[in-house]
Amino acid sequence: MGALGKDIRDLKGLKIGAIGPKTAECWHKLEIIPDLVPDEYRAEAVVECFREKGVDVKIAVDLVTNACDKIIKTAILCSSDSDLQPAVKEAMKRGIEIIYLGFEFNPNKGLSYTTNRTILIRNSEVLSAYKKSIAKLKR
Repeated sequence: MGALGKDIRDLKGLKIGAIGPKTAECWHKLEIIPDLVPDEYRAEAVVECFREKGVDVKIAVDLVTNACDKIIKTAILCSSDSDLQPAVKEAMKRGIEIIYLGFEFNPNKGLSYTTNRTILIRNSEVLSAYKKSIAKLKR
């Protein structure tokens, strides 16, 4: 970085992604913790993870904004991202009811405890809906 006339302070505010565990290890040796390491070890997966993070940030901003502006009374949160908990807590402080809608096979316990109510979609319900849609397509 010194060759570019920069130092570690210039990394402030940047999001760092590692393509896989080996790249993450290189960042750790430089005492930099990557913001994300995708499950798939390819550059496109890093881009997709950052895009996904952008969606989560938008959900959080919309939730808090709508709570502050008193636009909604209830929000149904269809995400299992624990990073949304601070936004959920802020919206609830402002009187908004938050319902967490998750899947039975992998519920987010943090969101279950943080929200007013949890609704879990059962695996059997997903399979039943899938079978019905396949049957309709075959007609």
